[in-house]
Amino acid sequence: MEPSHIETNTNADIERSVVKTLRESFPRGIEPPIDIDLVAEKQPLMDGFIFLTDIQAKFDTIAVLRNKSNGNFEIVVDDGICWGRASFSIAHEIGHVVLHPQLYMGCDTIEDSIELSKRIKNSYQRLEREANYFAGAILIPRMTIFEDVQKLYKGILQGYAGDIKWEEVSTMLCSTLATRYRVSVQTMEIRLNQLSIDRRLHESINVNLDFISWQ
Repeated sequence: MEPSHIETNTNADIERSVVKTLRESFPRGIEPPIDIDLVAEKQPLMDGFIFLTDIQAKFDTIAVLRNKSNGNFEIVVDDGICWGRASFSIAHEIGHVVLHPQLYMGCDTIEDSIELSKRIKNSYQRLEREANYFAGAILIPRMTIFEDVQKLYKGILQGYAGDIKWEEVSTMLCSTLATRYRVSVQTMEIRLNQLSIDRRLHESINVNLDFISWQ
């Protein structure tokens, strides 16, 4: 389908899609870090992965979708990239499948998929933004991050003796959470901003609270 014809998803729409996807993938409960390959396996329109050499060198991407003859998709992944680094790219492609299932229909070669991806990045950045939001939201679920931030904040405060500096707490919190969720610090910072957690953290420090108020 032409990218311009794809329906717009709001952030709230994407959060709901993420919750549904996670619950279907992990019916017994969600525990970070998210097993993104299991999420892919659980998707009804996904047929797994293909690992090829030098995808990044040849096409300047880590992962891309390919449409199969049965109508389903598989994610082509550069086999030289460590799984942790590839997880966001894989989650991004899953986001396209969940949010834009008709977008890559007919892209049965890597070249077709790369060409469409370039068109999207150049002219239809809304679709890339939505897939990026989905990727961050599924790797850092709102169902777990608020509780984790609260616990970590209290633990950080216990180690302080004197004035609490916002920048130090924020840096320590983001770094620790990024390790726990196996994402980059940048991805964690973006997610905390999306959920206004960074603002709440700042407010709590400014008024010397030993907890973060979500109200």
